[in-house]
Amino acid sequence: MAVVAYMIFTNFIKPPEPEEPPEPPVKPVEVVAKTDLSLNGIDVGISLERLNEILGAADSVEDFDGYSIYRYGALKAEVRSGKIVALMTDNSKFSTSKNIHVGSTYSEVVSAYGQHASKSSERFTIYEYPIKALNDENGVLRFSVDGVHLSDPVVQISARLVARREANENVEQAKLALHRFLNTIARKDYNKAYDEMLTNNYKNLVPKPQFVGMCEQLTSVDFNENFTEVSSSANSVVLAFEAGSRTKVMRDGKEQTLYTPWTGEIEMVNEAGVWKINVVAPQRGEGIIEK
Repeated sequence: MAVVAYMIFTNFIKPPEPEEPPEPPVKPVEVVAKTDLSLNGIDVGISLERLNEILGAADSVEDFDGYSIYRYGALKAEVRSGKIVALMTDNSKFSTSKNIHVGSTYSEVVSAYGQHASKSSERFTIYEYPIKALNDENGVLRFSVDGVHLSDPVVQISARLVARREANENVEQAKLALHRFLNTIARKDYNKAYDEMLTNNYKNLVPKPQFVGMCEQLTSVDFNENFTEVSSSANSVVLAFEAGSRTKVMRDGKEQTLYTPWTGEIEMVNEAGVWKINVVAPQRGEGIIEK
């Protein structure tokens, strides 16, 4: 009887098997942006494979002619030939490298990226900043603001590459607009130059009487017409320039001509389809009295 009981016990009442140790938690992929053309540390210009390593599989994919839109929650990625060419969001969880996110004010954008021209759309005011991307590609960081005041909030952010062909066309158009401006100044048609060839941002900073007064002080301006591209985006081109100006001054009781060399940068902005001067950042050299 004891032997039978032992056999029943050992065959039908087995000790519990030891539990398998839990799998270690998956460590999140460390993301550190290499450029300012990024959101949450994710650079525009990386591969789709790398983006999936960071965020996991996309929630949905929409295919269009030549590109696809991958959605990762509130983040959208435009993909061309396996490469991320744009990132877009309207969610406050995604920030730029300078901690600007949806919900930040336009004042905070200006503090982080500087004053910039606006481009109005049907719903929002758009502010764009040219930013260098991976491999020194041209890109643009765009903030859509719900209004035109410093206290108004950012409602959308996008970061995208600018196609080289598009950038080249923009640079040439900006250079032509700058030449037209200089020719207009040379003809002393200061009102036309002010009214038609300067952005609203520039005119807000420099009233017309001040602008005309500055122009009238110049008896001639010599520009080296080989303007050099510094940066470009969809709606902004920065050009480096060299120039010299001549003004009349009184020295030793006599009116004389002072020649002053200048170098610097001029930002041209596409405002409502027209390239205009937005910012001039000159550096003045040492003046020389001409004999």
